[in-house]
Amino acid sequence: MREIKAQNLTTPLLDRYVLFFEEIFGNDLKTVAVFGSFARGSPSSYIDLLITGAVLL
Repeated sequence: MREIKAQNLTTPLLDRYVLFFEEIFGNDLKTVAVFGSFARGSPSSYIDLLITGAVLL
């Protein structure tokens, strides 16, 4: 499931978040996107995440 399209955004904390969401949502997890200051290269900022998944009706 894991595909990292950005360069150098992997951190131990971010990896833990992705693993957590994979454990909770399994195959329903579609995307974990990083945005904001952290995604633009500011390592001391908050990590903003957008999580998307399959629609369960």
